[in-house]
Amino acid sequence: MSQLEADTIPLLRPLMQGASLVSELSHEQRAVVARWAVKTAYMLNSASNYESKVPAGHLAELYTNLQPVPTSVSVFAQQHQADRDFYWQQGAWWRGVQGDEVLGIDPREAAARSYKVTLQLGRLLLLVACWPYEGWRLAIWRGVHVPLWPQSGPIASFISNPPFPWEDSARAVGAFHSTLMLARIPSSDPQP
Repeated sequence: MSQLEADTIPLLRPLMQGASLVSELSHEQRAVVARWAVKTAYMLNSASNYESKVPAGHLAELYTNLQPVPTSVSVFAQQHQADRDFYWQQGAWWRGVQGDEVLGIDPREAAARSYKVTLQLGRLLLLVACWPYEGWRLAIWRGVHVPLWPQSGPIASFISNPPFPWEDSARAVGAFHSTLMLARIPSSDPQP
């Protein structure tokens, strides 16, 4: 993991300062930043007094797997006009794009198996999310959530009516976190 830190710092600094853009990262650089985001989110989660912890198997998989992030984990990024240096948020609360379609999942089980951890480092926003249930796609806010990992796969996008709070870090973290939603995969879609 110390090599991961050494590989990531030259990428993170310009992203945090706004000197480079998330959209300009190569596939390899996206994988490195995604792995670092997952490691950092897991460390913050394990050090917090939050009752819902990232499953221990995910941390073990991060250390032993050759893939950048554990199975069922996605990482998104964006940049904003920061008004603070650091902020973060975590939770296992999900909404469906169409409203109440997530109600079919037991919320206690979902809280034990799923998670979202959002980090704000200067101008950089990073969101680590796990939704392990089949039959769903992550639904991103087009133009806001930039996928880092996976770099391809079933993602639905939607357009949100309220403007994104680009200039307020606390509100940007909240919006970035809460607007990563879920969409049911229609039965006619092939399973990934």
